[in-house]
Amino acid sequence: MTSSSASLAVAEPVLAYDQSWKDFAFGVGENGSETDLLADFNGDGRLNIFDYAFQIVTSISGDEVGKLPSFGLTEVSTDRFAELSFRRIKDGTGDILSNAGYSVAGITYVVEWNDTLASEDWQAGSDVLEIVGSPVDNSDETETVVVRFKDPVDGVNDPKRFIRIKVEAL
Repeated sequence: MTSSSASLAVAEPVLAYDQSWKDFAFGVGENGSETDLLADFNGDGRLNIFDYAFQIVTSISGDEVGKLPSFGLTEVSTDRFAELSFRRIKDGTGDILSNAGYSVAGITYVVEWNDTLASEDWQAGSDVLEIVGSPVDNSDETETVVVRFKDPVDGVNDPKRFIRIKVEAL
């Protein structure tokens, strides 16, 4: 199993890039840099697995910016909450807040948190994280999901926490 966290770099897209490699879904028997999960076939600064998992259409200049995972704060009443928003391929099974994650088309997405970057002790679970609302259909075989820390970030005794999306492929 190949595993990598979604730390993505933004670079200029290659305008002539053909994303037909996505149709192969990195299938058995395929070869070449376009089917290698850990290659950067189009030279955009992201591994193929991330382009595929987040369905980033890099042939359209600037299109990838709104499709990358994003992190921010949102206000609810008088509290502020940390949220992670990301795109995923639709019609999968499982739960992104479980250790097994949400799986579709050979890709598994798991949202994890850690309270100290001094260790690699990343954890998943609905005891700390929650999905906000229902996934939003993007009309391109993807949906956008928002995950929030349950505890507000501006409380007096709140621990410091970090959040990431882990993307794996078989």
